[in-house]
Amino acid sequence: MLSYLDPIIFPDRCEILEIVPSQRYVFPIYKNGSSSLYESGFRVIDDVASIQQVDVFVRDPYERFLSGVHSYLQYATAQDPKLDRYTALKFVNEYLFLNRHYAPQFHWLVNLQRFNTGKIRLLPMDAISTVTDQHWHSRAVDPELDKFFKDNNRLHFYLSVDKVLTEKLLGQTVTFDTIVQSIKESYPEVYKEIIAYSIKLCGVLG
Repeated sequence: MLSYLDPIIFPDRCEILEIVPSQRYVFPIYKNGSSSLYESGFRVIDDVASIQQVDVFVRDPYERFLSGVHSYLQYATAQDPKLDRYTALKFVNEYLFLNRHYAPQFHWLVNLQRFNTGKIRLLPMDAISTVTDQHWHSRAVDPELDKFFKDNNRLHFYLSVDKVLTEKLLGQTVTFDTIVQSIKESYPEVYKEIIAYSIKLCGVLG
């Protein structure tokens, strides 16, 4: 473990839901209709390693980030009413992706890969209606949050790992290696800073 945050962003668990009776499987990601999926009462699979393919619903990266930050602020201020909203936003703006609600969707897929190496079918959010009758409620983008984060170039740089999912691979069934290769080809600087650097660290630690 490199930091206290590692098990928070990459927990030692991976929940995959079985959509019966079709033997279809879904990996829920926070802010991507996960509440609707969980509220549908689908069974959580114990032996996730044996599943050959999972569906993953992916969302516009920036829109999802703002929605995730909104949820984080609601939770944080409920836990501590004295917390100043602007201070919390400054913290998020400076130290990106420290909460699973707004950590990149790619991070979720990294954790999925730890437990399941099957194929991943990347689906748009409106396809969630093929899985559940529960309604996914999209929240309009908070203009204040958009104004606060829209000029953060570092944020948009890192969100490129998710743009690959929504702009390059949406609707396709791929392996995790294909996702990584697509990031390398589409955003080589992002690949170098995020993935290649992590591999270098693992080499040192290994």
